Order: sequence, then C-alpha cells, then structure tokens
Amino acid sequence: MIYQEGFTYESKGLIEDCRWDGIKDINFRVIEIHSKHSAPRKVRVIRSIVKRDDKVIELPEALDLIKVTKLIDSARQERE
Repeated sequence: MIYQEGFTYESKGLIEDCRWDGIKDINFRVIEIHSKHSAPRKVRVIRSIVKRDDKVIELPEALDLIKVTKLIDSARQERE
C-alpha cells in the first residue's frame, strides 16, 4: 500500500513499513513493452529499493512494475 509518507509491504509474512525519507537508493531495470497499436518501447521500472539501514526490498515480477514505478515516482515528487 502506498501512502503520503511512504509505503507498506509484506515480507516473510510480516507487514513492513518504508518511509520515503528512509530510502537510500532505488535500483531500476529496463523492460520492453509490446503493444498491438504501437512499436515496442523500452521503459524503466523499479527493480529494488534500498533502505537507509541497507535492507533491500526486491519487487516481484508478479507486480505491475510499470504501475508501481509510476505510483512511487508520483508520491516521492509530491514530497519534494
């Protein structure tokens, strides 16, 4: 769940919290998007988030990484 101050996520059956000011680094990767209506294009999506305590949050492939990346980018920009 993404909220104004950060987001929560599940890790090993526990609900964890990550505040925007607790993020040390965000790692990205590039994926190719295919569409019936346009040529393939490449987009950058979040692969993992590194917290200030060096804990790494890996984002699973099952998530809509494009949507998650847009949500997190939008929320972080609102904070700046």
